[in-house]
Formats: sequence, C-alpha cells, structure tokens
Amino acid sequence: MMGEEMGRREKLYFALLALIIIGTFCYTYKQAASKGLYDYIGDEVWYVSASRNVLHRLGIDVHYINETTGSEGVNVVFLTEPEIKGGVRISFWRFTILRTYTAEPPRVPD
Repeated sequence: MMGEEMGRREKLYFALLALIIIGTFCYTYKQAASKGLYDYIGDEVWYVSASRNVLHRLGIDVHYINETTGSEGVNVVFLTEPEIKGGVRISFWRFTILRTYTAEPPRVPD
C-alpha cells in the first residue's frame, strides 16, 4: 500500500512538473509572438550608430551618401602605415612593467 501511494505521488509530481513546464513555454511563446513585440529591434543595430557617434565626436567623418542610389553608408579605410604607436605601463606595489607597442592596420586581401 505504501509503495502504491509513493508511485502515485511520483506520477502526480512529474505530471504537475510537466504541466508547469508546458504551460510556461506556451505562455512565453504567446507573449513573444504578440503584436506588441513586432517592433522590437535587437541591440546589435545600435552598435554601428553608437560607434559612428563616437567617431563624429572625435572629429572623424565616416558618413557618406551614394549619389547614384541615394543610400547612406560608412567609409572603411584601411591604412598602409602602422596606426598606433605607444606604450603601456603597469605598476603593482614596487614592480613596474613598461612595454612599447605598435598596432598594425588590418591586412587587405589581394
């Protein structure tokens, strides 16, 4: 008798757990597919605009308008000389590490 009741409890527990999981999935799917969320724009679309705004504040103009199509775009310039030369100094307690570096521009494939 005790074993049968444990078996029923386990079945009831797993049935209830399955019902909760399925109900949660259905509810979240319904919410995600609702008309109120059709205008959602992912974060990724703002990265280019934010980068362009930072460059604009630094005085770098990367915006252009194609005269033929009227479309807007961004200029990507590949440099032929090293872009950045500088140094890094790291100090921790009495230790200091000083290293110079040169950041190379990306290579343009032939």
